[in-house]
Parts: sequence; C-alpha cells; structure tokens
Amino acid sequence: MAKRYLAETTGPKRPRVNRNALVLAAPSRDGLDAMRASARTLLGWEDVSAQLQDQTVDPLRAERLRRELQEARSRLPQMVRQGYAVVVSVGEDGEAQAFRLAAAAGPLFIEIKNDERARIKETAVDAEALLPGGPFDLWRDDEDARFVKDLANAFTRDPRLPKVLNAGVVHDTVLQGVERGLLVARLARPDASARTWWRTPVDQEARQEQTLEVVLPQQAVLSDLPPELLAPEALPGLWQDGRLTLKQAKGYFNGNHAATIAHDGWEEQVPIPRCYGAILKPALAEAVRQGIAWLANGPTSYWKEGVTTAVLDEQAVLLPPPEPIAPADLTPSSLPAAWADDENQRRSHRPGAVPAARRGIALGSGARRPSRSGAKPLASDR
Repeated sequence: MAKRYLAETTGPKRPRVNRNALVLAAPSRDGLDAMRASARTLLGWEDVSAQLQDQTVDPLRAERLRRELQEARSRLPQMVRQGYAVVVSVGEDGEAQAFRLAAAAGPLFIEIKNDERARIKETAVDAEALLPGGPFDLWRDDEDARFVKDLANAFTRDPRLPKVLNAGVVHDTVLQGVERGLLVARLARPDASARTWWRTPVDQEARQEQTLEVVLPQQAVLSDLPPELLAPEALPGLWQDGRLTLKQAKGYFNGNHAATIAHDGWEEQVPIPRCYGAILKPALAEAVRQGIAWLANGPTSYWKEGVTTAVLDEQAVLLPPPEPIAPADLTPSSLPAAWADDENQRRSHRPGAVPAARRGIALGSGARRPSRSGAKPLASDR
C-alpha cells in the first residue's frame, strides 16, 4: 500500500509527480499485534471499571483497578508510536525503499528526520550549490536559464536530491543567489522585452510570477543597472586606482569579463553579465546625480546634479564623492593657495579652489557650497 501511494495519486493512470516530497510511516506486523493487544487490555479494564461503577469495592481492589487503567491508558499511545516503525520513501535510484526505526519514545517525525536514511535536509540550501557544477546537478549542459519554480520544485520531484521540509525555502535561496550576483533574474514582458535583476532584491510581485527565470551571468544581458552598483567598492574590480572611466565600465560589462575575488589562499572568478551602453551610460549619469560618484571631464566636474550622457565620453572620469567641505577649510590660513588678491588688494576666495587644491579639478555647483555644520556637504539642489 505504501509503495503504491508513492507511485500513484488516485489511480495507475495518474502517477505522482512530487514523489520525493513524501516520507511515509507504516506499522510493522509485530507493531500492529502489540497495538491490538494494548487496545484490548485497555478496553478490558475499562469494561471492568464500568461494571463496578455502582458497586461497593474494597479499597485494595479499587486501587489496583486505578493502577491498571492508568498503565493501560499510558501504554497504548506508546505502542502506537512504536508500532509505526517502518519508514517508506523514494530512494536515490527512484525506487521505493523501507527501513526500520530503532525503538524510541520521542516524537515520530523527529526520529524520522534525524535518521540519515530518510535524506531529509533541514538546514538551508546554499545558493552556490544550485549552480551548474554544484552537488545537486540541476542544469543540463545546454541550459543557460531555468525557471525559478522548476529549480525549487526539483527537490520534490527528483529522487537524487535530498528532501526539503519547505520548497519555498529553495525558491528564496535561488533569489538570494540573484542578490549575491551568482545569477540574473529575468521576467519576460508582453512586448517580448524583459526586466532583469542582478545584485538587487527581486520585487515581491515578480517573485510570484510563474515565468520568472534565472540566467547564468555569462549568458545574461541586463535591462537595468542600479546606480548604487557603480559606487566605489560595490563591484569587485570595477574601479581601478580609485577611478572609473567609460572604457573601463564598457569592458567590465562586455559579457566576457570575469571579476577576480581574492580569498584566503585562493582566488575566485565571478562572471559579469553584459550591459549595453544604452543602459550603462544613463546608469553612470544617475550615479552622478545621486552623489554616488563625482564626474570630472576636462576643467569641469559634476556631483549631485544632472548630466547628459554626452558628457560621459572617453575623457570622462568618475571619482569617489568629494569629502565634506567645512567652513574652517575655507579660511586663508587653512588654504592660502585658494585665495588671491583682487584689484583692490583685498583677499577674495575662488569657489572651486578647495576641491581643486585637493584633487586638481574644479567642482560643479552641486558640491561647491560648504557645510554649515562641517559634517556633510550641502548640495545646491536641496
């Protein structure tokens, strides 16, 4: 019966799909005999108690009856628990397997879960284990994308995989891989375009879509690049020597690049998805507007202000945001090179001289105004 339940749903013509999600507990023959005997014993003592209900019984016999009833009532659940000692599930070869649990008084599910033969995985699945070449072997050689629901449901369908207590956990783990940059999430739109996520959380609404898929980074093309990913230190190897040029950014996102991440004693190569210039340049401009990066191009620079993509040419350089300018930094004694005598022999301050003196370039309007408190720069567009 247990074997048939694993193989079918309502009949032979309706085979069960999620066979790996089932673990059955069945009674053994001797277990059934013990349960029947315990049940008969309890029923017998209860019948004796009922017969003596309206009779006068001496205290010794009444005490014995009480003890026998108490023992029979406590013994029956133990016999039922120990009687269901045979565990039946689908083995790694796809065939039904059965094994016997050792006699124990603990909860049945806990005993089954703790037995290695049940192959139940209680701990979280690591996102890296879901990648090609991982221990679970979830990708074919010719695959570069898979639906998220299929990856999650594989643990309930494929008997080679361990059994998980909650397939939703695997679904969340796949999307955690997107946030870590191991995968790119992609959702097709009705107009045949697609929305992508990489190193950012997938929207809650998109998580529920049956057509949400994940793509290997080396095969993915980004339709969106959040500007915060262009910040210094956000992506490994994107910035070089504290600078980022358009040429560097294009090379980084050309679809053939792999970033190197140094670990203790070894290095990891992480593939970077492709991002075309039509997406990349607006993302760079938005990073400047948000103050994530400071753009310098020739004698001019921009920070926390809008720039056109035309300014982002081959000569443009992105730098880390400028340091806050405190009022004390603007005095002649603190920065004499930034002050000059005007026609009337009075000392006057040249607005761009402070950042110019610090990095050799002038600031745009968004970063020129000094901080009133000395703690943060005050942008002109606030």
